[in-house]
Amino acid sequence: MKIRLIISVSLILTGFSFNGFSQQNPVDSLDNLLKKTTVDTSRILLLNELGDLLKGRENERAAEYLNEAIDLGKKSNYTPGLAVSHKTLAIVYFFQGDFDKAFETSNTCKTYFEADNDKAGIAACFANEGIFYRNIGEITKSSDSYQRALEIYEEIDDKEGQARIHMNLGILFKNQGDYK
Repeated sequence: MKIRLIISVSLILTGFSFNGFSQQNPVDSLDNLLKKTTVDTSRILLLNELGDLLKGRENERAAEYLNEAIDLGKKSNYTPGLAVSHKTLAIVYFFQGDFDKAFETSNTCKTYFEADNDKAGIAACFANEGIFYRNIGEITKSSDSYQRALEIYEEIDDKEGQARIHMNLGILFKNQGDYK
């Protein structure tokens, strides 16, 4: 939510008109805006948004945008952007079938979220890992990851996050035939 606000402010500050934005594909619109943006943090936010929009559909292209965001984030020491870049890149690696890289990148993501004391971000990483583990058949590790995410969401009183984790735990238990 915070990132989208920053992107919106960046768009306004760069003089971008929303009237033309509605007529284009969001990826094309963001890509065009990226070409005009010179501020590193704004570029990182746009690159992360592009990576997020493309993940699961155009994973190679998503990875390119996210790796560029990571490079810029390291140069500018912009940890919130680095955290989001790594979180999305972990998902891209998982979609590509590179599970080791997905988990490694997710761990890096947690490190950046921890540096910013972003508990919701940390919980989201654990939730993603729960999904990864579930999809590769590691049921106990999946449940453990979901439980860690749930504990954090409860600690920060994030009801929506809690609901998502309960839904994912329900899917996990249903797939196991455990209806209790």
